[in-house]
Amino acid sequence: MQNRKGMSLIGLLLTALIIGLLLKLIIAPYKQAAQPAPGQPPRVQTQSQAKQTLDNVRAQLQEAQRAATKRANYGAGNATK
Repeated sequence: MQNRKGMSLIGLLLTALIIGLLLKLIIAPYKQAAQPAPGQPPRVQTQSQAKQTLDNVRAQLQEAQRAATKRANYGAGNATK
């Protein structure tokens, strides 16, 4: 009877294959959950993108405030006539 030490190359490759398949099955749902939904903007990745997003939000807010003021003034003008 031979004294066998360690693993065979085939056993090592089979173990690596099984671990790789398990990792692929485990990680796939997390990658899918991390992606933004269709129609949603991608997540901010850099500081310059964050600044640009903030500037866009501020511009939209100012535009909404101007529109609300115009509606309020238009409603007030019709009420006095």
